[in-house]
Amino acid sequence: MDDSVKITKLSNVENWPLWKFQMKVIFNSFELTSVITGEWKKPSSKITKIEKETDEEARARWQRLTVDWSRADGKCQKLIVTSVDNGPLQNLINCENARDMWEKLLAIYEQKSEACIHLLQQKFFSYSMEATD
Repeated sequence: MDDSVKITKLSNVENWPLWKFQMKVIFNSFELTSVITGEWKKPSSKITKIEKETDEEARARWQRLTVDWSRADGKCQKLIVTSVDNGPLQNLINCENARDMWEKLLAIYEQKSEACIHLLQQKFFSYSMEATD
């Protein structure tokens, strides 16, 4: 799978809506949306057997599921970190997985977030009237 894409990098709140839309389309195209939404979770460390399954089969199934999730999560993380500028990237350094990264960006850039309100207030108070206005 070629997972390289070309989009304008997320740089600030102004290009957030377009960036978010593009990323959703990209995640959908690679069938990775469920990783970002949290619907596809990392398998728990507790191995549970399915009816008539041996311990060995349960371990093998758990390992396959874990590897599949890890690959998908890694692809999502790569898509995110390669499509944001250094400013937004600083906010993602401590995130454990792609879902955490996505949730962090939503918290910062969605209109309802306190951080976004703060950024908008900063922008508003930085405006000044020009002599031609």
